[in-house]
Amino acid sequence: MFFSVFDIPENARFLEESREWRDGMMLRHRSKTLMMSVAGRLGVSVGNSNAALLKARPEALVINSDTHGWVTDEALTRSLATLSIPYVVIVHGSGGFFEDPVRDQARRLYAGARAIHFVSEYTRRMTERHLAMALPNAKVIRNPVHASIKKSDPPPYPATEDGLVLATVSRLNCYTKGHDFLFEALSDPRFRDHDFSVRIYGGGQHARYLDELIGYFGLQDTVRMMGHASDINQVWSEAHVHLLPSVTESAPLALVEAMLCGRASVATRVGGIPDWLDDGAEGFIAENANVWNLVPALEQALKNADRLEEMGRRAREKALRMIGDPVIDLHESLLSLDGFL
Repeated sequence: MFFSVFDIPENARFLEESREWRDGMMLRHRSKTLMMSVAGRLGVSVGNSNAALLKARPEALVINSDTHGWVTDEALTRSLATLSIPYVVIVHGSGGFFEDPVRDQARRLYAGARAIHFVSEYTRRMTERHLAMALPNAKVIRNPVHASIKKSDPPPYPATEDGLVLATVSRLNCYTKGHDFLFEALSDPRFRDHDFSVRIYGGGQHARYLDELIGYFGLQDTVRMMGHASDINQVWSEAHVHLLPSVTESAPLALVEAMLCGRASVATRVGGIPDWLDDGAEGFIAENANVWNLVPALEQALKNADRLEEMGRRAREKALRMIGDPVIDLHESLLSLDGFL
């Protein structure tokens, strides 16, 4: 079996933690498209990948992509047409709207998949809306969560004598994660009388910008940039509330991990977040990633500090009910497809 992943920092933890079950697999890091990786494996240029794949005659393909990327990968779609082999798609994120020239091809490719696995109900509905077409061969399979987080006892709830600690764990990408909206919301005068601090975990392209925003909004005494979080349990052993001010999401793993660690969240109503979080039960929901919606949601969390520990317990119970075993679910789904495996 051939296993191909992007050679990016975000995958370093996965590669380390998957060593045990990757025994016997051939691993290749890739930096560009799926077809460039396959072509490299076959020892040919991308331009000749159709002929090489035809000669290799793979029995099936499992395509892991966002909603849009695999549809517009010309080498991949050309090979699918040439080889006429069964394929399954795992859709793990939103990839944008299908413009008119692409939508007909997208419909054909999605309809041709033996199965489509979405990581959230929202992403399934969004894709059907963008295609203006039902996908009867689609189902939702959750993202897998690291076993040490799922199975271990949650970290004890921290003491609150020194104030609440709110934390985010995500890429520093303001296009999708909304850190800049969060910082603007935190500068609201309504928070001056509340005793709390905010920790920002993660790395990414907007680290410098966010440092500058801390100064711009006068948040030096409130917000700390913590860098990459290597131990999620350690993060939540020191923090009381999870923040997820996202502009867009599919199925945010950071939210599920925080819930499994017994922490309430303040999150936006985007993507699959409402599948996991009920406003006032496991946390508080802001309708959008903007100041007008984030400020009231944050204020609710701070005003209900005495309820947060119990809300975190409910969050863990809900996450344990929902998460199941996605690896087994995917395997059983593939086995159920006649002639696929």
